[in-house]
Amino acid sequence: MISAILWDYDGTLIDSAAKNRAVTMEVLRRVDPALLSPLPTALVSVDSYRAISRRYRNWTELYADNYRMSPEQTALATPLWAPCQQADQTPSPLFAGVRELLRELEHVPMGICSQNAGDTMRRALRAEDAEQYFGAVTGFDTVGMYRQKPKPDTFLKCLELLKLPPEGTFVYVGDQADDVRFARGAEQELKRTHPSTSVICIAALWSDAETPSWPMQPDLSVQTPEELGTVLRQLLEKGD
Repeated sequence: MISAILWDYDGTLIDSAAKNRAVTMEVLRRVDPALLSPLPTALVSVDSYRAISRRYRNWTELYADNYRMSPEQTALATPLWAPCQQADQTPSPLFAGVRELLRELEHVPMGICSQNAGDTMRRALRAEDAEQYFGAVTGFDTVGMYRQKPKPDTFLKCLELLKLPPEGTFVYVGDQADDVRFARGAEQELKRTHPSTSVICIAALWSDAETPSWPMQPDLSVQTPEELGTVLRQLLEKGD
């Protein structure tokens, strides 16, 4: 039986590319306006941001390579992200079909594991009338700065907030290569004390993710929220 479904946020539930691009531009402006002239290729458009940012394993690599930021500038940018994100008013809509899927799954314990600020995620979910589907929302303010994904801490904290035992079968849905590392790391950590625990990792590909180049592969991949719904129904029925 599926004990819970945990979700990534950006690129999985929420289409936040436009907001994240706007926030990044404000962060760079505050660190040094010269970083925006010429405009980094990843910031030329929302489509460019979505495509180029996906090529990097983490934001520090993106900042160094595409934004031409020194380690000192990156250190200055780090504490600016959260306040700039919270101040930015760019809408972050649910991907088409996600709301209907969440409504269908509302009887299943669900949570979010992300590197975003919890308040920012809750505000966006509230605006989309989707906050009520998640019993736990974990982000960078839930665990320490150096315990973020792909370390398993937010996964474990999510289960704690959902008041679920750390054993059973869990589903994790994400759109990045590091989401697979995250799911595998969480499973490994849970198995230390509960060997029968498993985490089924599903790659959500509707924000243009491409799994062949990922160093670790998910258990399943789906192209649309509708296809994910079919997979989740089969997993839930299998456990009944």
